[in-house]
Amino acid sequence: MSRHLIAEKYISVHSGAFLIRELRESQPYLADGGLHQVGKLMLAAADEIEHLQARIRGLERASFVRRS
Repeated sequence: MSRHLIAEKYISVHSGAFLIRELRESQPYLADGGLHQVGKLMLAAADEIEHLQARIRGLERASFVRRS
């Protein structure tokens, strides 16, 4: 199975944890290659995904509380 297919399966099962980790881990390699701005964008993307996931969880909890 290709890494891409494994990543897709892992992402869907674990709510983006794989993607966030890959974005964060790619930053030093990009910086070493002279792509500092791209590395910063990768970190910003990981932060934004985490922020949005937390927001979604909060909205889901609020929706659940209202239905109860």
